[in-house]
Amino acid sequence: MQAEGGRFLSPQTFSGPGAKRFWARYERLLSGSELAPKVAEYKRLRDRQIGKGMNELDAHYYALIRSRRLTDFQQVGSWMRIPSQIQPFLNAGIQGVYSSLSAAKARPGVTAARGFLMAAGLVALEEGHARMFGDINMLRNLPPWRRDLFLSFY
Repeated sequence: MQAEGGRFLSPQTFSGPGAKRFWARYERLLSGSELAPKVAEYKRLRDRQIGKGMNELDAHYYALIRSRRLTDFQQVGSWMRIPSQIQPFLNAGIQGVYSSLSAAKARPGVTAARGFLMAAGLVALEEGHARMFGDINMLRNLPPWRRDLFLSFY
């Protein structure tokens, strides 16, 4: 959101007796909502690793690193803070692309197989739908651009 003069909302754009207190509470709410999933993931991973026999210090470091990867807001830098306030779930989209690329780099065969199975499943669903309703030629007679959309349910 932009205030008058083209400036983005910040503590300086607010004026009034309770503006700074409101802004401080707003910042605390945002940072708490960003931190809650990381803390929950940390506790879950730490308890799981201790249950598997890992010592407490190693389990702590393992869970710390893995939970940071859950939503690493430092990855895109502070310059993405304002665009992510404007565009909902922008950081989640960036994290998803990063996770997919990391998985493809670490296990290219498994990632390719999953992608193939997902695409094959969608094609099988579409083919099954066309056969079930008795119009298999409808699918084959679609223009190429429409067939390439993968999902042509009517």
